[in-house]
Amino acid sequence: MLKKLLASIRVGGIKVDTTLEKGEYRQGETIHGRVLIQGSSVQQEINRILFQLKVRLRDRGVGVSGFRDFLWHTHEIADKITVLPKETKEIPFSFTLPDVTPISFPYEGHFLFAKPKVSPYCFQVYLQTGIDIEHSIDPSDHDEIQIAPHPFVEEVLKSMSRLGFSVTSVEPNSMDYPMDRTFYQEFLFAQHDMKNWLSEASLVHLGNGHFVLRIETQKPDYRSIMEMLDVNERKIRFVVHEEDIEDKGIHLTEYLAEQIQLIQNKVTKELSSNE
Repeated sequence: MLKKLLASIRVGGIKVDTTLEKGEYRQGETIHGRVLIQGSSVQQEINRILFQLKVRLRDRGVGVSGFRDFLWHTHEIADKITVLPKETKEIPFSFTLPDVTPISFPYEGHFLFAKPKVSPYCFQVYLQTGIDIEHSIDPSDHDEIQIAPHPFVEEVLKSMSRLGFSVTSVEPNSMDYPMDRTFYQEFLFAQHDMKNWLSEASLVHLGNGHFVLRIETQKPDYRSIMEMLDVNERKIRFVVHEEDIEDKGIHLTEYLAEQIQLIQNKVTKELSSNE
């Protein structure tokens, strides 16, 4: 049953309503909806209907009120549609959300994101509908939809929580990873029990279950700048599979604990050797 009614478009007397089956989707989920077209007093041709998934990145810092929109995905109904006078047409559509679509943040519906208070960014995801009549695209207003974590992302975040890591901030990263996208959503963590050697941890999902957990450690007191290069950052690259969901993250949590312990042992040794 279709529940989420988006903004209407009126172009040349034609009215177009876009409706989605719901207002919240997981990353990687397929969106199903329909377009209801109501004709005017004359026959008209619609060349195409365009759906654009956009991410609005809003800065939330002190004194900052600007925002930027990024095009994340485009779906097009390219068949020419003839609308007779006073005719009503209903056209179903569907498309799959990229599994790296940013999660809506702040996201009140998930316990893992209930506590972050210092994140300087706000992520909002919108779907915009446009119709092409005589080669002119007329878009509707942006209509916000909620994006929940992909099951793989959720399981990794749960594993990090089991290990004592808590999300402190959610930010865009456009520098440190292969740029298939304008940016990747990065989760920053704190872990108070490891503060004697760990400076910061961050997580990025690159898509298709591929993750990078970046561990920034306390810097030893090296004698030269050259000795300091890259020694305080370790990256754990791993892939999540359906089996990790089926066993409720037990193997995944054990794996991450082992990898983090190896880094801790190495860093602790480096710090003690420089005392």
